[in-house]
Amino acid sequence: MGIDVRRAMPADAAGIARVQVATWRSTYRGLIPDAYLDAMEEEPRARWWQDVIARDAGDDGSSFVVVAVDGDGVPPGGGAGEGDGGGAGWEAGGAGYSEGSRERGAAAQEDGSRSAEPGRRGGATRKGDAPVETRGQVVGFAAAGPERSGHPEFRGELGAIYVLKEYQGRGVGRRLVAAVVRELLGRGHGSMLVWVLAQNPYRRFYESLGGVLVRSRTIEIGGVKLEEWGYGWPDLEGLLRRVEGQGG
Repeated sequence: MGIDVRRAMPADAAGIARVQVATWRSTYRGLIPDAYLDAMEEEPRARWWQDVIARDAGDDGSSFVVVAVDGDGVPPGGGAGEGDGGGAGWEAGGAGYSEGSRERGAAAQEDGSRSAEPGRRGGATRKGDAPVETRGQVVGFAAAGPERSGHPEFRGELGAIYVLKEYQGRGVGRRLVAAVVRELLGRGHGSMLVWVLAQNPYRRFYESLGGVLVRSRTIEIGGVKLEEWGYGWPDLEGLLRRVEGQGG
């Protein structure tokens, strides 16, 4: 069946949380204290993601989530792939749509596959649409919405993007980015910002998509101070053309 990219449903929350915890642990060992990573739990994150998905009103003030689902449910044999790391961390318990300001940086992994279909221009499935049965295994996801700091130039924000290590190198990351960009454009956001840990080598993924370093800041995760870089795209129409052209 292959990998499908679509808007998330509340029933996907447990799979999203599983991907989040696994990817943080595989990406941030050596950057974030082991005690912090080992203490991460899936269940509270699943509840939080379920609430985020359910509260999405489909407007320019709401956050949303898209998922990559392997319909076969069988991981591939491997492939290191390229990766990208770090949106604003959606960790459990916090204000806005970021589960906790102390946990910034998403373990976003890139994988090369086909272009995304969820977020058709003008938005994807809204509340009240016919329910869709969930099948397969969530292997990656991305979360986005309005930019949270009030930046004068960037209206949208990619808050998180994660792909399981086994699925890297298959274009899943680009498909998720394309889906997010379509959805942001459909909600009236023509630009986008993402925050990445400066020490995360996967930040090169954003650079490969034309992201421009526009800001930096210091954050704290697990008692450790870390530098974070903000990459921006002032023109999401251009980013969409670029990511679709590279998606393969």
